[in-house]
Amino acid sequence: ADMAVAMVDEGAIPAAGEEPLSQPGAPGDAPAEEALVGPVLPKSDMGTYTWRIENFTRIRQQKQYSPVFHSGPHAWRLLMFPAGNNSPHLSVYLDAADGPQLPLHWNRQAHFTLAMLNPLDP
Repeated sequence: ADMAVAMVDEGAIPAAGEEPLSQPGAPGDAPAEEALVGPVLPKSDMGTYTWRIENFTRIRQQKQYSPVFHSGPHAWRLLMFPAGNNSPHLSVYLDAADGPQLPLHWNRQAHFTLAMLNPLDP
């Protein structure tokens, strides 16, 4: 059986050292609905990535990484645990592909959605 894991409508939010997020209004500020809660992302920081996994039911590795893909200036990959990660169910994570090369205590935020598709059971 094949399976596809898609990451859609992903956009990277500035990492440490880049322009910080605005915070919701403090007392005396404009109403919260008018306050910015984050930057508006350029279209170049958004994208769609599909990882097609052939013969999913035959995977025997404990964990598996997708190929590296880019959204804006950031390199990403998906990390999958077919038999779960401290759980008996499939576990999938978004991983910063360049994490090991980044400085101590780095951080990066992203808005993303994961969708699982099984072509045998649409």
